[in-house]
Amino acid sequence: MKLSPSSLASLKNLDGSRKLFFLVGLTAVLAGLFLFSTSQLILSYREASQIEAQKAEMHATIEKFQSHVDFLDQQKYRPIPKDKLGNVQTDLLYQAQAHSLNLLNMKALQPDSKNPNVYAYALTLAGSYENIVDYLKNFHSRDALLNIIQLQLQPKDGLIDATITYRVYTKG
Repeated sequence: MKLSPSSLASLKNLDGSRKLFFLVGLTAVLAGLFLFSTSQLILSYREASQIEAQKAEMHATIEKFQSHVDFLDQQKYRPIPKDKLGNVQTDLLYQAQAHSLNLLNMKALQPDSKNPNVYAYALTLAGSYENIVDYLKNFHSRDALLNIIQLQLQPKDGLIDATITYRVYTKG
């Protein structure tokens, strides 16, 4: 029923019991709409609270992860298992091949008696200066920590012979 000024005027002409019935009905409808709106508002608030709690949990997880990353980045060593040493050498050789470098020599050096978890190697490659520099810029093997301790460059027959001495750190 649509309320307009003319319908309000006709409400004045209703007798007492019909007027009371009409007002009770109107009040019931309005109360029902109010309760429905309130329940929807409460449900929306609960959903928003749950989403906020999930966001807070995700944010805490990200912060915890970032603190672990920061901790690892500050560490001097990120050792690999000893059985992965061969994989490191293989990765470095594949990278040399990808940079069009020729392998001249590769040898393991004398182990460090002070630190048995450090392995040193010497790798001699031949190629153009540009390819050697690109190789050195990308000198890595997955997540193993490699440390170049010496680099020797010597021109030979229009190419460069590069001897790279490096360390690989392993878990104890």
